[in-house]
Amino acid sequence: MRSFHYVPLVITILLLANHSFALPADLLEGTSSAISNGPLPSPDGTCGGQNAYTCTGTSYGPCCSSYNFCGNLTSHCLPSHGCQPKFGTCTTPSPTITPSLDGLCGTTTSTTCSGGPWEGSCCSSYGFCGFNSTFCLISQGCQSAFGKCTQISPFGTCGGNTNYICTDSAYGPCCSEAGYCGSTSAYCGLRCQGQAGLCLAPSEDGTCGWERGYTCLGSRFGACCSGSGWCGETMAHCSVKGGCQQGLLSNPHLGVCSEP
Repeated sequence: MRSFHYVPLVITILLLANHSFALPADLLEGTSSAISNGPLPSPDGTCGGQNAYTCTGTSYGPCCSSYNFCGNLTSHCLPSHGCQPKFGTCTTPSPTITPSLDGLCGTTTSTTCSGGPWEGSCCSSYGFCGFNSTFCLISQGCQSAFGKCTQISPFGTCGGNTNYICTDSAYGPCCSEAGYCGSTSAYCGLRCQGQAGLCLAPSEDGTCGWERGYTCLGSRFGACCSGSGWCGETMAHCSVKGGCQQGLLSNPHLGVCSEP
């Protein structure tokens, strides 16, 4: 009969135990959500630290500063200022690109071939400004973010607002005023686009000059272009005093000349 005196005591202990270890349902739900979804969005603009709030998805700004506040200024967002990537977004500023003064270019120096003394040139894969195909061709690794780049014309068009050139093109080496590649005097002569290909083709008939579109260089008639527009190798063709034509420095010469 004495055993019945212990029954109420045992029941009381069990009831107390259940109440002591039970957690409110909403607290259990919040804890589970925080564990499964990571840090909770900040309700007050604070982040990291003891509360471990994140700035992502809040109206205070996406970045968590080293002082545990959300914001969108450089003091909040730059890694160099202590931005905390675990509790928001951190950004790296883009480097300031300045015109090259010494011919160096690219990501290492943050300098460009555009807008300075090297204007119009290309930045090679090795980080140097220049004008020939080694620097300018995309296939050679030209860096378009730091200067102009070109590619060999795949369709026969060239110059103008395109970056197509005729040099080594199957359509011909010269870019005409109308923007087409070819190899005759119509493409290589006067108003030929020298920045998009060669100008002046080797003479096919012994004549030379911009109007004809022919140079004596590489022709079988002689390397000098006379004042009257004929290729040859005599003093009458090659003498500067006799009117030998060399052409313009910005384009291939009409031929070679000798003194006097």
